[in-house]
Amino acid sequence: MASASGLPGRDEIGGATPLPGAPTEHPLPGLSGLDRIGGEPGSRRQPAAPAARPLPRLPGPDRVGGRFHTAAAALVFAGQVGDLGRAESLRIAHSPSAGVWWAVAEIPLGVGRELASATRGTPVRETGGRLVADRAWGPPLNGATAVADTPTDLSEVELRALVRIAGLHRAPGREQSEVTVLLPGFQLATLVRRALDLDLDVAYRVVALSPLFEPSDQPDTRFEVVLRSPSGALPPAFVAALRRDPFVLACRRVGDHLLVQDHLASPLPDRHLAGLAERDTPGAWVLAEATFGCHVLRAEDGEYHDGVGLMRLADGYELSGPAPGWTAGGTVPEQPELSLVPATTPGAAVDAVLLDDADLACLPELLAGRPLAESALLARGRDHHLVLVPGGLLDRLAVGEPLYRIGPGPLYLPLGRRLRPALPPQARQHLFAADERNAVVLVDSDRALAFDLTACQPIWTLWVGQRPPIDRQLPPEVVALLDETEARDHAAPNGTQSPTGRAGTPSPTDDRAQRPTSPRYPTITPTGLRDSADRAAQARIDWRAQAWRAERSGDLVRAAEIHERNNDYRRAAHLYELAAREASQHRPSGRGEP
Repeated sequence: MASASGLPGRDEIGGATPLPGAPTEHPLPGLSGLDRIGGEPGSRRQPAAPAARPLPRLPGPDRVGGRFHTAAAALVFAGQVGDLGRAESLRIAHSPSAGVWWAVAEIPLGVGRELASATRGTPVRETGGRLVADRAWGPPLNGATAVADTPTDLSEVELRALVRIAGLHRAPGREQSEVTVLLPGFQLATLVRRALDLDLDVAYRVVALSPLFEPSDQPDTRFEVVLRSPSGALPPAFVAALRRDPFVLACRRVGDHLLVQDHLASPLPDRHLAGLAERDTPGAWVLAEATFGCHVLRAEDGEYHDGVGLMRLADGYELSGPAPGWTAGGTVPEQPELSLVPATTPGAAVDAVLLDDADLACLPELLAGRPLAESALLARGRDHHLVLVPGGLLDRLAVGEPLYRIGPGPLYLPLGRRLRPALPPQARQHLFAADERNAVVLVDSDRALAFDLTACQPIWTLWVGQRPPIDRQLPPEVVALLDETEARDHAAPNGTQSPTGRAGTPSPTDDRAQRPTSPRYPTITPTGLRDSADRAAQARIDWRAQAWRAERSGDLVRAAEIHERNNDYRRAAHLYELAAREASQHRPSGRGEP
């Protein structure tokens, strides 16, 4: 497990898998193809270093470093020394008999002690050509009191060999916008097609792979494919599929001279590995686990090719001369015909329903007693009729053609249809002139129907007839008072005022059953109570009318707010959605119809 910094943690240093080809007590046999060289992944057995040779004594100041039990820990220390800019003073040695690694460099004593301790090493110093233990605190001990700790079989190791022995460890995955893939030719076309389906940029070339740590006269040939996302990170599922394919090696690229297998890392940071690879070989290093091995990549063809060229086209794309009638100056293209074509309409709710006469006859049976009958409106036509609800119908009826609002204004299309070519809102308004007085329904490519919205009637008028006469049961004293008042009105001469304040004109009728319903008796109910009741009843009716007027005029936000204030949240949400969609269509980047 790697730490957040990308370096092995305290308890994991030494758990990396040695790179293929590292010297071991029992060397693994080579495999054909991409040579499998090295130990099994996860092995903690530390391979031996090259044959021992004397550690030369170098002139210059004393060096500070550490003694480490694993090559990975020594390599982490080497990377930290490189970050300090003192890589040229680094010396690495190994003792086969003790099984330990030594790394020292010309760095301050305190810094060297901390770096060695951070990787669970023992601080040491090189003084007078000898490696001596350091007590890790206070001033350094002088040569007389220092404990000599230099093994007799100590040999110096190059950084390249230490990278090989330390191997690779698992690294956390990160989002990446580019990945380099090595694969055989029979996999190339499949990979390119899938990458193009995902709108990735694809480039490829032929490369030769030679073993990195062993000489070889017969390099393998592979394809190098560079996949790049033009709009951010590569799809994680696609990258994971590349890692699972046994024929494919997915790598991250570090500069021009290093490729490291995805989700793996060396204890030495990538930037130092890339510099080492650039100084070591003219090609690029490829570091991977034992299944693929480590290689030097050299381009057989230096130029990358566009992956689109691998797409297979059907016959009939050959080049030809100009079509008859074509001129160099060009011709004015024919104006395309506006038509309705089948299309998916995701997210479009039912805003209205178009009915014929047979469908209209079914509505009483379908809607009588349902809540929809309270708010639905009917715009009658000659042979077609339009059912609407302020805020949208939202539910399909068992009859009729469901419609969705395309706008601007009450302009409707059948569900599952769209305009071709797509028109901006200004063009639709100019062509169809749908406004607060007229609703327009595009039935097909050759016909559109217009309905007068000012003549809309409640849907319940289809099954509600004339009401019976109402007999108001007034108390006898009220009837006597009315008779007395009416008598005084009749007794007053024409043109004079009666005590009730009315002109003395005879009553047109003396029907007692109808007198209580006559408008001549509005003052019987107390004025305040009557006005209050009228206002409450009118408010219950008026809010739907206000919302409908706002919706017809195109003010969908105000209509939505009215529905929201009156707890009709479903239609309020639908109107807000329609308002947002129409607003997006008016922007330069709008996509048009749903």
